[in-house]
Amino acid sequence: MAFSETVSVKGDQTYRISPSIKAFTLRDLGFFPNNAGALTKTTLLEPEKGTAGSRKLKLVFAKDVSGFKVSILTANEALNVDIFSNDQDQPLVEQYRYQIQQLIDRNVLETV
Repeated sequence: MAFSETVSVKGDQTYRISPSIKAFTLRDLGFFPNNAGALTKTTLLEPEKGTAGSRKLKLVFAKDVSGFKVSILTANEALNVDIFSNDQDQPLVEQYRYQIQQLIDRNVLETV
């Protein structure tokens, strides 16, 4: 999946990169550069299950913060999953929205 300025997550709203985004803000929020220089952060949506058993929210920003990707992954990080269609996944939706709201509050993302 290529980096994009605007991203839609299935079942949720659309987000875009804020014009006032700063790379150091991403580092303050726990993003780390990968081998290609992109800034990544993987957050457990079910922390009580531990790293191996939890579904994850993965956010990746391009090296120049011109684009980003959002993925909600299975525990083994193999497949994108839809947490919005099942009522039993409501705690995951709350955790997801909390993480996204942090990015909105820090002027990293904004809703479209």
